[in-house]
Amino acid sequence: MEDSTLQQQYSVTVQNKFAQLSTLSDDVGDCWNTFCSVIQSSANKTVGTKKRARQPWLSADTFAIIEQKATAKNQNNTFERKRLQGVFKAKAKQNH
Repeated sequence: MEDSTLQQQYSVTVQNKFAQLSTLSDDVGDCWNTFCSVIQSSANKTVGTKKRARQPWLSADTFAIIEQKATAKNQNNTFERKRLQGVFKAKAKQNH
């Protein structure tokens, strides 16, 4: 779709929504909220939203360390848990 076509569709959508609002209240806050909602809904209707693909912020290896650390905690192995905490911090920095 061309930009000019998209601009025209957006413009018509906004004009139609404002034409439906024959009278606005005297309250500035209500007018502003109405204006914002008309602009946002028109943009969402015309352009839509773009879904971003999220990347995992931790690797599978790092999650494995978390599971090992939880196991060590359940076994009351403080030394191993603290060691794994250091490993986890290092791997989390690498993943970030």
